[in-house]
Amino acid sequence: MMKRRWFLSEAFLLLVGTLLLSAGCYESSTVTVSPDDGADDTGAPDTGAPDTGDEPADTGKDPADTGKDPADTGDDPKDTGTEPDDTGPADTGTEPDDTGPADTGTEPDDTGPADTGTEPDDTDPVGTDDTDPVDTDDTDPLAVDGTPCGDGAECESGFCVDGVCCESSCDGDCAVCNEVGYEGACVPQAPDVVCRAASDHACDAPEVCDGFQLDCPSEDAFNDGASCDVDDAPCVASGTCTAPDTCAPVFEEDGETCAAAGGECFEDSTCQEGVCVVNYAGSEKECGNYDENNPCDAQNYCDGAGACTENYAGSDTVCRDAVGGCDIAEYCTGDSL
Repeated sequence: MMKRRWFLSEAFLLLVGTLLLSAGCYESSTVTVSPDDGADDTGAPDTGAPDTGDEPADTGKDPADTGKDPADTGDDPKDTGTEPDDTGPADTGTEPDDTGPADTGTEPDDTGPADTGTEPDDTDPVGTDDTDPVDTDDTDPLAVDGTPCGDGAECESGFCVDGVCCESSCDGDCAVCNEVGYEGACVPQAPDVVCRAASDHACDAPEVCDGFQLDCPSEDAFNDGASCDVDDAPCVASGTCTAPDTCAPVFEEDGETCAAAGGECFEDSTCQEGVCVVNYAGSEKECGNYDENNPCDAQNYCDGAGACTENYAGSDTVCRDAVGGCDIAEYCTGDSL
């Protein structure tokens, strides 16, 4: 029984000692805060030095705030913009609501001067999706073939032909890219469309498209058989077209007189294969003056080459008989009268 009473006394004393010790520790940890100490800080104990922004209750309104805390509102110039609600001039533009001058333009609502234009709402001149004239993606989409155009730069194909975007350069003289129903396709022109005008030559004719080829036919069209003017010539009756640039002469019939005889030893000239040929009188034709009363004269004849040959009586021809016994007959010389 005595042992039990001693044990209870010891336990009571131990409990009283523990309570007294706890009261002493609590009293020693109590600190009185001065009214002027840390006025701009609602956080943990403060020594009154400038806030560093490292406390959860910092509001970010203190000049020394660094903006590193989630509760910073970004109202201070020194905010670094690393939190969603920062809106200060040092914003880095990494959040949807940032509008500060240092925005990088990586978010849909960024409009700062440093925007890169990678988002739909960017309007900065350096943007790729912006509407600024410098923008490379601001222009309207390139037009498809068959769309009206004024320049190849407007077309996907790069070719603007006959006023529409064309699939190719469509260079042929008989090629067209705006044929009704085939706009944008390079097709042949309709038949009989003139693709080359006629030259000044009377025999040339304009070239026309055949309706199948893109190129104008080779220059072989002419007024075949048409009458044309040729240089005047004795044995040329007229001219006729035989090529685009050729007026061929049409000859008179062979034997047709083309010139009168040019002398007593000539006959009329006649046409031979388009040439007026001079005809000479034969050597049997008499010509020149023949004095039949002159015993030394003889009949002249043409030489067959247009000349009249003088002929004389031979030297054995008596030109004067002898008169009297003492006279003798005289004879022609054979080469004169």
